[in-house]
Amino acid sequence: MPLQLPNLDDRTYDDLVAEALSLIPTYAPEWTNHNPSDPGIALIELFAYLTEMLIYRLNQVTDDNFYTFLRLLNGPDWQPSGNLQQDIRGSVLQIRDRYRAVTGEDFEFLSLQEFEQAIARTTCVPERNLEALTEDVRKQRQPGHISLVILPTDERVAANELGPQPTPEQREALWKFLDQRRLITVRHHVVGPFYVPVSAEILVARRPDAVDEVVRQRIVDAIAPFLNPKQWPFGRAVYVSEFYELLEQVEGVDFLADIMLDSQCGAQDLHCVTAEPIWHETGDFVGLRLYDHHLPAARIDPTRIVVAPSANFLGVQLQVRVTATAGAELSVVRRTLATQLRRFFHPLHGIRALNPSGAMRIRVLTNPLRLRLISLGSPPQFVEQNSRDIDLAAILGVGQVTAIAVQSLSTRQSASNSEVFIQAGQVIDLRLRVDVQQFVSSV
Repeated sequence: MPLQLPNLDDRTYDDLVAEALSLIPTYAPEWTNHNPSDPGIALIELFAYLTEMLIYRLNQVTDDNFYTFLRLLNGPDWQPSGNLQQDIRGSVLQIRDRYRAVTGEDFEFLSLQEFEQAIARTTCVPERNLEALTEDVRKQRQPGHISLVILPTDERVAANELGPQPTPEQREALWKFLDQRRLITVRHHVVGPFYVPVSAEILVARRPDAVDEVVRQRIVDAIAPFLNPKQWPFGRAVYVSEFYELLEQVEGVDFLADIMLDSQCGAQDLHCVTAEPIWHETGDFVGLRLYDHHLPAARIDPTRIVVAPSANFLGVQLQVRVTATAGAELSVVRRTLATQLRRFFHPLHGIRALNPSGAMRIRVLTNPLRLRLISLGSPPQFVEQNSRDIDLAAILGVGQVTAIAVQSLSTRQSASNSEVFIQAGQVIDLRLRVDVQQFVSSV
């Protein structure tokens, strides 16, 4: 909306003369001759003429005025070209160009489009000081601060780094470039990404005609580009459901029995941050949480990918019902139980440690109510040998175990809610349901 300029030229010569004549009786009552021949009247008419010209000039915007304003817009070193209209047009167009960094989009635009050094991607994180030494401080709100995270086009990864990082010279050059454009009250920081290592334990049922090692390598090859930091949005969480969707399309995969993501930094890793797990209230694992300055880095260990023929998978349904202790958070108890039980039945953890290649039996025991894993001898006798118990009541937050039911989903086994037979080479496909009830005082 343009400014409405006031009209200063609002009085004519006749208006000025008439007003002056009307004031004579007030200030000079003895002056009675108001004819044009009177010298005083002649002076009034002369001053009215001069005043009318001055008012007209006052109402005009001169070229000098325009050049003064243009110099304020363009800086003290600006020199006019001599063509006023061309200078006005050039100054207006220059104002529309992004030069000042005010919003987050301004910082990102200037870094990608105006900065001469190669930057592949960038994101602006407001009210954060990402140059802080600890992650807790980096997450804290810092009014007046703004941090720019840049990913360079150079994809080379230095030693102990999880992904590409800008050089110190590149960060300093961008900082100086933005320092001339920022608001005076803003403290800006230029940093590289902080990488979140993403590892996975994957339980894969392959097709009969597929080869274990080939399927395992295909899975590793599929995850690496999926977690590519050049494409992954800054701060976007890594969801386990997306891993299911991705890996089910891998050639040779029949179905995925279990996927668990983890994030751990090594002692020598630089710019590394451990991601927080995301849990559903039912105790199911959802994914890994990333913040605005985070990017994922794939750390997939092929030895943590268990591949077996789909015919070797045994579906086992396990239902557990417990009562939480007083004051315990139900979602935390449910999550802890689900995690412990998953590890107990996972081939990389509990269940095969007792009898790596032989048959086993899972049995529900009473007094107290608990699960027992029993290793069995050679067929056909299947003599019971060593055993291992999992006492759910010993888990933090569990006050009492009220029910445990375990059942094989195979039609070859007799229906039972207290025992499951596992043949040599079989892998458990666990279907788990955990119910946690609130503690109710009897007082």
